[in-house]
Amino acid sequence: MAAVAGLRPTNAYEARLAVDVVAADAHAKECLRLAAHYFNDFTAGLRCRAQFAVMMRRMHSALRTLDRVQAARQKAAAEPALGETQHAAPAPARPADSQATRDPALPGPAPQPDPLAAAEDCAVMNPLFAARIRVAGGLPAPLDFTPPDPAIVETLVNGTSPLLSTLDEIGRDLAPVA
Repeated sequence: MAAVAGLRPTNAYEARLAVDVVAADAHAKECLRLAAHYFNDFTAGLRCRAQFAVMMRRMHSALRTLDRVQAARQKAAAEPALGETQHAAPAPARPADSQATRDPALPGPAPQPDPLAAAEDCAVMNPLFAARIRVAGGLPAPLDFTPPDPAIVETLVNGTSPLLSTLDEIGRDLAPVA
């Protein structure tokens, strides 16, 4: 609770985000501990390290969202109300856009999914399929699994993250499928 309080949430939404940050961080650290525990089992250690990376990305994403929400709330609180200004010029007439009319304390539009995060999630969930995609440079010819989205395939093939690079090692160990 001290870690959640340290993120200074002021409403229920910010408190939920703060709990998400702390929980994802704790889960990530547990995954790293388990990776060290399975030092003799390469596959289990790889899965634990991959889950660690996923949880750290989720934690940082939640932390960025919390920071954005808190900054918008602080900015809204710092701006004086229109009636308090001495010489407030009337705003030019323009169509109302969603950014201008929304409550700044609420979160903005949903962020677009990160293709690297999606590809790494795919690699964690299906490491053999992801390794086959990476080694083949795209979808393998005898396709015996449901293909992921094209953006995920592209990132699996061209990604340079440490997790995706480990797929090269797995791919070298795979027997060529005829």
